[in-house]
Amino acid sequence: MNTIIGKPTRRRMLGGLAALGGAAFAAACGAQAGAPAERSTASDAKPGGKITWSFWAVSQEQADNALARLKEFHAENSNIKVEAFYTDFAAYREKIVSMVTAGTPPEVTQVDAYWMPAFVQQGTIQRLDPFIKGDKSFSVDAFLPGSFMEHHHTFKGATYGIPNGPESPKVLFYNKAKWNENGLPLPDTLEEQGKWTWEAFVDHMTRVSKGTSPDRSWGINAELGVVPNPHSWIFSNNGKTLSDDLKSFVGAEDRATIEALQLQADLIHKHKVSPPPGENLGPGDTFLSGRRAMILDGAWAAAPLFTRPDFDYGVAPLPKSAKGVRKTVIKPNSSTIPTGIKGQPAATAWELVKYITSAQYQKGQIDAGQALTNRKDQVEYFLKSSPIRNAKVFMDAYDKKDVTAIPLVPSWVEYNQIVGEEMTKVRAGELAVQSALANIKSRANDLLKA
Repeated sequence: MNTIIGKPTRRRMLGGLAALGGAAFAAACGAQAGAPAERSTASDAKPGGKITWSFWAVSQEQADNALARLKEFHAENSNIKVEAFYTDFAAYREKIVSMVTAGTPPEVTQVDAYWMPAFVQQGTIQRLDPFIKGDKSFSVDAFLPGSFMEHHHTFKGATYGIPNGPESPKVLFYNKAKWNENGLPLPDTLEEQGKWTWEAFVDHMTRVSKGTSPDRSWGINAELGVVPNPHSWIFSNNGKTLSDDLKSFVGAEDRATIEALQLQADLIHKHKVSPPPGENLGPGDTFLSGRRAMILDGAWAAAPLFTRPDFDYGVAPLPKSAKGVRKTVIKPNSSTIPTGIKGQPAATAWELVKYITSAQYQKGQIDAGQALTNRKDQVEYFLKSSPIRNAKVFMDAYDKKDVTAIPLVPSWVEYNQIVGEEMTKVRAGELAVQSALANIKSRANDLLKA
């Protein structure tokens, strides 16, 4: 199914997610998670034949770029045929759930970080350490420090996923015209001077937000929740949402977490620099149209900007909190091999997994401006060749150890839904931040402990 397909209904999506959580799903995936054999499931089989590769794409351009890399793989491996299945992210999990439940999983399956704890717990995907240890052409040392993250790729020291690609730190893209029009120093300049702080950020957002609804131009979207963007603000304030054992929600009692999320709520209700729910920002890309002066996102957000060479934008790191801390939170995804894939299909799947992490594959992604690099041998190439402006900002985040992983739990889907429901009330001005966090604790703790 090599097309980007439409989003499923909420009912269909939740039905698929519920199916994933049941024992029947785990049984359908094959053997339960347990002590793995020392040898890989490929044994001594040689790669060859036909396999399926599943991934999601946020645009047809991104999918086309991945398919172009696949052509290169086929050119180098004439004995292998890979059939690519891709869809948009919203539909992807539901489709994968149905394929695995039917006993026909793709041999190489891209898995979002949010799903990894549950997939490992349920035995959906197999351990990859035997593949790694048995393959002299593959080395974990080829990757930058922090590329393999606990609760994302590794679990209790065992590896279940190989980084599907280099995950981008969250940075700020900003419309330089908005700063110039208001006589403001650029965020990059303030960063160099050590003055790019939360206080400066709020001041700038206030100055670049102009007009009245329905034609008002806004500063930035407020970030409320527990996904990476809100966590970047929470962790920058030394906040904490989950206990160390990930079994309880502690954000309701954590002053730093309350402060960070209150700042985001204030962007809407106090400072009025973030659009409230229901605000119509007009058609198309609201950053390119000028209705938003700044966006917080990863490297992939640069792709639409390449179509507008007249649009002058900058890239800056997040501001530091009053505590002098800056953290940018990521959720790196994985290439996995489902449980039950054995023999030649497993050996072939491993060859594709390796290729997806290779320098050749990453160069194609870098050239298209769709990715960074997590390989030591590609850092210089990225800095010199990426069409993304201020590319150094992304690598600086790693060099300065600002990058950290989001805390994940097996019940993430249900947990995030609870948080989303409560934070929607905050965004609408119906509930105070501290009250919403108390509600999350009351609703989510039994789920997390289970």
